[in-house]
Amino acid sequence: MRKSEFDSRKLPPKPDYLINQPKTGLTSYQLRKLIIVEAARRAGCESDSEIADFCRWNPDLCNPIADLPGLELAFETVLDAVRQKKKIVIYGDFDCDGISSVVLMLDFLEAIPQAEPERISWFIPDRFDDGYGVTEAGLRGCIAKEDPDLLIVVDCGSSQRKELEGLRKGEFGREVGAIVIDHHGMSETSEPHPAIAHLNPHAHPVKTPPGRGLRDMCAAGLVFLFCDAMSKVKKISAWDYDRALILAGMATYADVVPLRRINRTLVKKSIWLCNHEQFKRVLGLRALHKRLHRRARQRVWVDEHTFGFEWGPCLNANGRLDHARTSVELLRSQKAREALRKAYECVTMNTRRIAIQQSILDEADIQARAQVEDRNPVKIILAAAPVWEVGVVGIVASRLKERYYRPVIVCGMDNENNWRGSGRSVEGYDMGKWFREAKDYKRIQSGGGHPMAGGLRFTEKQRLVFHDWLDERCSLSQEDFVPRCEGLADAKELPVEDWWQLITGLAPFGQKNVWRPIFLREARLESFLVHGFSETNQWPEEEKPSAEKTNPEKMAESADENDNKADEEAAPPPALITGHFLADEKTKPVKVSVTWREVDRARREWRVGKKYILELDVRRKGRKDGVSYYFAVLNSWEMPEEPEAAH
Repeated sequence: MRKSEFDSRKLPPKPDYLINQPKTGLTSYQLRKLIIVEAARRAGCESDSEIADFCRWNPDLCNPIADLPGLELAFETVLDAVRQKKKIVIYGDFDCDGISSVVLMLDFLEAIPQAEPERISWFIPDRFDDGYGVTEAGLRGCIAKEDPDLLIVVDCGSSQRKELEGLRKGEFGREVGAIVIDHHGMSETSEPHPAIAHLNPHAHPVKTPPGRGLRDMCAAGLVFLFCDAMSKVKKISAWDYDRALILAGMATYADVVPLRRINRTLVKKSIWLCNHEQFKRVLGLRALHKRLHRRARQRVWVDEHTFGFEWGPCLNANGRLDHARTSVELLRSQKAREALRKAYECVTMNTRRIAIQQSILDEADIQARAQVEDRNPVKIILAAAPVWEVGVVGIVASRLKERYYRPVIVCGMDNENNWRGSGRSVEGYDMGKWFREAKDYKRIQSGGGHPMAGGLRFTEKQRLVFHDWLDERCSLSQEDFVPRCEGLADAKELPVEDWWQLITGLAPFGQKNVWRPIFLREARLESFLVHGFSETNQWPEEEKPSAEKTNPEKMAESADENDNKADEEAAPPPALITGHFLADEKTKPVKVSVTWREVDRARREWRVGKKYILELDVRRKGRKDGVSYYFAVLNSWEMPEEPEAAH
């Protein structure tokens, strides 16, 4: 047996830190401009206009959806169906992108003059009974329940040609035409799509430079552009643009698409609206935010983290474990009391999802570690167990990918005793493409997705050969399995206030526009101060809490009386350690102060007089006139001592 190049790999992978050399001879303005332009190019901006839009605080939102053929036909088809009182049904996926797309299209259709709300409906298939996308079971259920005359398919439908052809010919009970608005990749074919209009940027060549951004977009973003274009062309003034923009931006970030060009502008404008009066137009998200931060003593601002790690998981949880109906009803809520009730249900379901996810993750990690630590380690991890919840395996795959930094597929068993799962990839490996190719070669029953994520289904017999087939064709090498963390610049090159403004201007961060830390190089520790605790890391005598506050029974009674104050009075104040460093001692000494929350680690590792490399972020504290900024330590490494010169 040959020796693998991956035998010496240590788990979990340690990031490869790339620290840029200081940029000398530049003014503060020139340095900031240089960093922003570099970030724009990293994000994929090529032309001067794209770079200029990236640098603007409030860039214009262009709408190049006219590049897609069939747009006018789709407009006329929708208007004719409304005028003729036909039943229109929006058919969508059960994730956050699909749910948001359904709600966006529902809002828009109801805003069309002469539209009758009772003739407009929606249908999302059941993950467990109907499967993903446009399936035969899903179409039969949709026709039996909604009896549509026109189907508008969002966030799926591009790869399901056979099913949509059968729908057009009446194989599922009646002849129904479909309009497809989707963003997923497709297998190459010369056959025309059976839909009346197939609006997918991956199915058509790009005509204009702004049109390049269409291929990065999620379905909700495309639906938003569709509605925006149709509202202008057909003079539909009742459509709520700001509400739609909030939903599109939230779904864009939650679907983990590249944050560049149109996507970045969508997310940026959506965040701004969520922090202003326009947020009231989406009562469901407002109620969800209130529920998630019900114990906060002051206002919690919305940012990209809110979209991707707070709202998104709660909206996804229903479709993962039950049905996405509750999430749709939350976003469609028109009354505050109803919105709060639905928000509570979503948060409760997400809490249940987290517990299930952790249980699966513990078991899947054992399989993953065994595959990677084997004498011939795999390049692509495949973990599976019949009892794992199919709706949660995608998140588990994401966690394992972060842990081992290589493509991961996690599967559970569906109701038909077939393996069904999700995969997450790393840079340089197009998972959706390989899933589609595996389907074409009959290695799996179905599969597809994006470069960074995909879904698939296969039999137990196929499982025995599929993993080997996929692993053999993976061209990734040892270097590709080491995450790289490149620094933004050296901390001493700008004042901390300027760093805050610069990083705020680079936000929102996400796929293709990744957050990068600031580094402080070769800095000598002059002194440090621990505050928040006494020297023994215990409560100071004068601040020591009473027995009543530390008694669990008393604390429980207090929590029943006032839920917002539960556990807060007994919690110790945050412990911080502030270090004062001196950098550039050989030229012009620069003093830099940093703050670290890991007090115990700092006490073990920091020694006055030693030199360190620090990984930093910039934080803000206070409000209004009392705002201040500081460097927060994320990591710290002691530099080896320089050898003494020989005499």
